[in-house]
Amino acid sequence: MTIGAAARGGIGTPLAQAPLMMPTHDASLESDPDPMGTAEGPISRRARGDFASEDALCLRWHPEVRAAFLRAAGAGSRETLRLQREVEEALGRLLSVEHVMLLPSVSSARFVSLAGFVEPNDHLLVDEEANPGLLRGARSVLDSALTYQHLDIEQLHAMVAELRARSATGRLLVATDSSFAHEAQSPSLALLVEVCARYDATLLVEMRGDLGTSGEHGGGELERQGVLGAIDLVMGSFWGTLASSLGFVAARTSGLLDSVRRRLAPRDGALLSAPELAATLESLRVLGSWEGRQLRHALSRNVSALRWGLGRSSVTPLGEPSAVVPVPIEPVSAARRASAALGRRGVSAPLWQGPHRGRPATRFLIHVSAAHTPDQGVRVATLVASALSEARDADR
Repeated sequence: MTIGAAARGGIGTPLAQAPLMMPTHDASLESDPDPMGTAEGPISRRARGDFASEDALCLRWHPEVRAAFLRAAGAGSRETLRLQREVEEALGRLLSVEHVMLLPSVSSARFVSLAGFVEPNDHLLVDEEANPGLLRGARSVLDSALTYQHLDIEQLHAMVAELRARSATGRLLVATDSSFAHEAQSPSLALLVEVCARYDATLLVEMRGDLGTSGEHGGGELERQGVLGAIDLVMGSFWGTLASSLGFVAARTSGLLDSVRRRLAPRDGALLSAPELAATLESLRVLGSWEGRQLRHALSRNVSALRWGLGRSSVTPLGEPSAVVPVPIEPVSAARRASAALGRRGVSAPLWQGPHRGRPATRFLIHVSAAHTPDQGVRVATLVASALSEARDADR
């Protein structure tokens, strides 16, 4: 696919003027197990009415992951360093890169990734609907950071071309998410790689909930779109799928990772926890095993069942199949009533509110897991449709 050179909207929006999307979640209500029926096994029972938790593969409850965490309690510095190296190597194999660094949190990973590449006279461009942490991080490291229209590769191409024409040697950093849960969409990563390579720009992608949940081996959107090893910098957190709050940065070259290390606080390496490293390592092992493939298959099956059930109930979910299924509802007053109605039906699902393509938007973000069942997916779709109908009737 070729990249069009036409731009829409000039050189972009200064990030300091761009609104941050701040998702809002209704408090989960106490679940009544009856609406969701009976499920087999402790994990399935735990997940029955829970469509709010970010644990798509249920690895936080995996017995071997929990055992690894407990075994590492009290480990010394030598054992901690060994675990850290093994986690970095395992993640490098998953993402097809050799240069990986772990950090205490995704916030640390964001800061060193952004601050390691931009100086006051450089340029930073961010998708306008990137996650709030990435937008805040960009704003904090460079006052002149710009946003480009959401998923608009043509506008980004024109902006990068103009900035490169102004400065043949200045550094350009383009940052985006690997997936956007609020609409179940992903950027065209191959086109972003092409644009950045053409204009000598660095591409930074933050992996979100797709790490571990999609791709044949769990490599997420990078694997699914065939760009493993092609992204300059990949960073993110293991939180959504791998039972860990650690952050990471994976670089295409050693020079890129060295630039990131320049911004590393001396204390960051000392903050890594041996039990958390052990749990992450065991999670990565499960991810690459036959069991991991089965978990991804179960997740995909449950997502398909939920989306099918929504369609049968005349409710249209957004985007493509993924672990988070967005269901739009307007206006905000109806959305809040629908959230309360869904809670009364024994189901918890986050209610998201934020700007989308320049206008306010409200939707349920239904988090599906491998522990759910297809029957539960169809049933919760019926309950969502019922809650939406009740809320809209009250608005009339």
